[in-house]
Amino acid sequence: MKFIYLCGPTVYDKVHIGNMRPIVTFDIFIRAMKKLGENVTLIHNITDIDDKIIVKSQETMTSEAEISNTYYSFYKDMLSQYNVNTIIDMPRVTENMDLIIKSIKDLIKKKKAYVSGSVYFDIKSIPSYGSLSKNKISHVKNELKDINKRNPEDFVIWKLKDSGLSWDSPWGKGRPGWHTECFSFIENFGQGKVNIHGGGIDLKFPHHENENAQFISLYDDEITNKWIHIGLINFKGQKMSKSENNFLYADDFLNIQSSHHNSDIFRLMILNSHYKNTIEFTDSIYLDTSKKLNSIVKIFNILSVEDNFVFSNLLNIRDILELVKDLNFSAAMKEINKKIKVFNETKNIKEGNELISIFKVLGFHFTDKLISENDKHIYRLWREQTKLKNWKRSDELRNQIAHIFGQK
Repeated sequence: MKFIYLCGPTVYDKVHIGNMRPIVTFDIFIRAMKKLGENVTLIHNITDIDDKIIVKSQETMTSEAEISNTYYSFYKDMLSQYNVNTIIDMPRVTENMDLIIKSIKDLIKKKKAYVSGSVYFDIKSIPSYGSLSKNKISHVKNELKDINKRNPEDFVIWKLKDSGLSWDSPWGKGRPGWHTECFSFIENFGQGKVNIHGGGIDLKFPHHENENAQFISLYDDEITNKWIHIGLINFKGQKMSKSENNFLYADDFLNIQSSHHNSDIFRLMILNSHYKNTIEFTDSIYLDTSKKLNSIVKIFNILSVEDNFVFSNLLNIRDILELVKDLNFSAAMKEINKKIKVFNETKNIKEGNELISIFKVLGFHFTDKLISENDKHIYRLWREQTKLKNWKRSDELRNQIAHIFGQK
């Protein structure tokens, strides 16, 4: 069994497409892993208590629970619409406080954390701190000055609170720090060290560094065998940021031009990019990706309308799936583009089936679409009229099934 952990969203607002990139990327390569026979568990946490949720609660005069439940439901809906189905465990912080408190107790017992009002992790107790991000302790910036800390760089792992949602603990009523939530989930749901740990590149420091430090302090080992940090999506030439009002919500992306294939366009946009690189989202990249997808959907429709689509033998598509599994998306797309070219030139059914089978494995919605019997009937009539060179009738029939040929 391989355990994979991917940091999830803080549910204080609707997710934007930058938030969706890591989970869709992981969904793509995990689908390939599973098809190749690997046993994989993906853990994807939900942070449903946080200062941002508290602020939103105060601004809207709504309970913190209602805020988090609303946007948690929205996120689950987006996962469904973006066809993400590889998540096995989705732990919420508020439902696992006992596990988090136990992890904090263990850190205190080992003298890696200390109680001084709130509970803090002693950053200087880990000589290897900074090994992930290559940051030195002296470079750590302090978000808050806190006279209770031993070292100004120490981070809070249990925050005392006298308002809002809080839980009883040996150190007083409060709530956990963000970095300890993920550390505890990996320790418990991942059954110790995980094979792969991922998230957006912006989480590398301090979040992942601090998770790793806590794990090292208890187990004298790194928290994961492999880190995968996903690049950002820029919008209007800048990093997506809700504080700067510069973002595109995930549901709004699905409604661009009322396309039926927008979640597939997003998935193909990711597959066309190196996972570490920033994607500059523009009208141009959307239109280019849409055009590319339409050419692939057309191949699927032609195979389907002629009853020629059958799922290919795994041996025939294994090499490309291996590339996807290893996150070598560019090499995989190079091979995929070769297959598209061959099919368009030769109409080779075997080549077409291999091509569409790959997209089916990788979670593209269009491969689940059924061609209606009526469309098949009209298609057969169109073929007959074309052979008879009855061009007027042929054009009329073709217009009725223009969607099969990738036309709107």
